[in-house]
Amino acid sequence: MTTPRLLALSDLHVAHPQNREIVAGLSPDDDGDWLLLAGDVGELYPDIEWALRTLAGTFATVVWTPGNHELWTRRKDPVPLRGQARYLALVELCRSLGILTPEDPYPVWHGPGGPVTIAPVFLLYDYTFRPDGALTKEDGLKLAYEKGIICRDEALLHPDPHASVEDWCWARIEATEGRLAAQDPALPIVSPAHPEGDLVRRRPVRGGLARLPARMAAPRRPAGRPVADTAGAPDPPGHTPTLTGSEPRTS
Repeated sequence: MTTPRLLALSDLHVAHPQNREIVAGLSPDDDGDWLLLAGDVGELYPDIEWALRTLAGTFATVVWTPGNHELWTRRKDPVPLRGQARYLALVELCRSLGILTPEDPYPVWHGPGGPVTIAPVFLLYDYTFRPDGALTKEDGLKLAYEKGIICRDEALLHPDPHASVEDWCWARIEATEGRLAAQDPALPIVSPAHPEGDLVRRRPVRGGLARLPARMAAPRRPAGRPVADTAGAPDPPGHTPTLTGSEPRTS
């Protein structure tokens, strides 16, 4: 007899044929397994829809929060929405499939390691983390450009209707803080986020919410491991997993 698990996975990038094949073959060990998707499922709307539909039909509960790639607006995407409108369209897609999002009531995991509040957060980034010697966002980007580093977010991730990604980030922080503060203080919180945040199994603090890294210095940690167990606090789902076999493995 198997035991339900709370699983986390990020960076599926199903436009890559090998990743798509692996996602198509994923299956839970238990009918009660939950899956937390911490962003970068894909880039084009049809790819994202395929992955979400596939996983929603496989796991008992799926919880999604976007990465930067889902929010890109590419010319070849049949859904050319930008910024917040694109995000909200993806939220509605998830809801139509029974997938929970950062806009929905936070569920509570009652399986092994629980009860735990699952609070997916979508916060973007505010360029707070900068290279040494950079006092401003502009300084940081200039240093990156001089080294030949130009992130696609700068061209493809639009903040509409906000004036900037930073403004959108702070609007998300303000909205998320209130929701987290209203949760049951007796329960730990697991917060899937992309890139990984500071909110796993702890009560929220403003510094942890606000200080997400910019694209120029995003951290990388293993993903695809159970995120709740009785042995102790788990790592959050992170960036760039290696997928092998029928189940995601850490790199």
